[in-house]
Amino acid sequence: RYELPFGKGRKFFSSAPGFVDHIVGNWALTGIYTYQSGEPYTINSGAATANFTIAGKQTRADLRGPLPQSQLQFVEGIVGPVVFNATDRDPNTNCRQVIGTQSFFCIPEPGGFGMGRNTLRGPGFWNFDLGILKRFNITERVNIQFRAEMFNAFNHPNFENPRNATEGSPTVTSSLFGQTCCVTSSVPASTTIIATGEPNRVIQFALKVQF
Repeated sequence: RYELPFGKGRKFFSSAPGFVDHIVGNWALTGIYTYQSGEPYTINSGAATANFTIAGKQTRADLRGPLPQSQLQFVEGIVGPVVFNATDRDPNTNCRQVIGTQSFFCIPEPGGFGMGRNTLRGPGFWNFDLGILKRFNITERVNIQFRAEMFNAFNHPNFENPRNATEGSPTVTSSLFGQTCCVTSSVPASTTIIATGEPNRVIQFALKVQF
C-alpha cells in the first residue's frame, strides 16, 4: 500500500484548507503483480509409430533441425494467436515446417519415438490488480473509506498453450496445430470476484465505515 503524498501532514498541499484537503488528501494505491513462466507442453505426431501408447495412442513428433521458439504471434486468416506459424503437413515428408526457420515437426518413421516430452513452453502469464483508496474523515474516531478495485487492470489476455486451448492443438496432423484460441487463462471470475488473474478487466466499488 502506497499513501500518496498529498494533503495535511504530507509533502504536497500540507497547509491546504480543509475543503481542499478533502479533495486531494488521504489517497492511497495498492497493487498485486503476478508473473509466471509458461507451462511446458509436448508436440505430438498424431500417429502410432511405436509399439507403446502415450497421449492417446500416438507418439511424439520428430524434430528435425533446431528447436524453434514457441511464442505468441498473429497470422492472417487465423483467429487468435498461434505459437508456431507453420506450413501445412507435406504428405511426401509428413512434416510441417515452422515458417522462417529450418525447423520441422514430423511424424516419426515406423518404430520411431519422436522428440522429448515437454520440450517446449507455452505463453507466460502476467496480471496486475490495482486498488485506489480514498479516506474521508468524519470525526476523530470515524472515517469512511472509498475503494475502487480493478482486477486485471490492463485487460491483458493470457493465452493458453495449444494443449489447453479451446481451439488449438499440439498435434502435427491437426488442422489447428499451434493455435491457442480463444479462451484466456485465469481463475474463473465465476468462482470469486477477488481471484487473482481475471480473464478480462473486472471493476468493483466499495464503501467501508471505520471506527
